[in-house]
Amino acid sequence: MLLLVEVSDSSLAYDRGRKLALYAQFGVAEVWIVDLAGSAVEIYRQPKEGAYSLTERRIDGALAPILVPVS
Repeated sequence: MLLLVEVSDSSLAYDRGRKLALYAQFGVAEVWIVDLAGSAVEIYRQPKEGAYSLTERRIDGALAPILVPVS
C-alpha cells in the first residue's frame, strides 16, 4: 500500500499510537491522519522498524502524496 488516509475524530490518540505503529510495521509507505478536531493533516512517511522517520503536521496548503501518481 502506498498511501493510507485515516480520518480521526474521537480516536486520535489510538490512531497516532497503535494503528500508526502497525501501519509502519507492515510497510505502508505514507499515512495521512486527518485530525478533524484540530483542523490539520498529519503526514507520516518512510516507515522503518515500526515507526515513521518523517512526520509533518499541516493546517493549510496543498497536499500531494509522494509515491502515488497524481493526474
